[in-house]
Amino acid sequence: NRFAYLYHKTDSSLATIYLRGDEPDLISALPNGAVVTIREKLNGNWAKEFPLFLHLPQGTPVNDVAQMLMTFSRPLAVRKHKGKITRERLNDTELSDGKICAVLSTRYERSRTLRAMCLQHYGYRCVGCDLLMSERYGKIAETLVHIHHLERLADMGERKIDPVNDLVPLCPNCHSVVHLKTPPMTIESLRKLLK
Repeated sequence: NRFAYLYHKTDSSLATIYLRGDEPDLISALPNGAVVTIREKLNGNWAKEFPLFLHLPQGTPVNDVAQMLMTFSRPLAVRKHKGKITRERLNDTELSDGKICAVLSTRYERSRTLRAMCLQHYGYRCVGCDLLMSERYGKIAETLVHIHHLERLADMGERKIDPVNDLVPLCPNCHSVVHLKTPPMTIESLRKLLK
């Protein structure tokens, strides 16, 4: 599913992995001495699509790394194609959770003031399913609601936001559902889905 490319020169024992995005579990599983680098220049399409690369230490068996890439890419491929990993394919894999790893990521800052202004206008009720979280979960969830950007921040970058026309409150479930599509589904589409 092309989440990573392994580049290996035949006349050298050095290898480089180019990653489509941040895969912290993969990075933490790499051999000691692997160096993670973010490209200095993101001019070309290749660089933008694969911004992160890893240099593997000399002497790292390339076949082992290729097998590791396959192992990490399988769940991503399954998620992408909505398929299933069969029990037989998992039988030989010892699974664990809770590994500590350092993550380098880029995120888009959200303004608390814009959130407050949006909630002042709309309140805490989800505009998708009409759920007020406190009605279902009580006082502990009375301020639990996500603020959804009608136009993705990732698509528009930093710009002025109108808290009434550009933002809406969504419960965590509805917010997750609208982002299952790219670009995210509209509020109208979400409401039709709920009907």
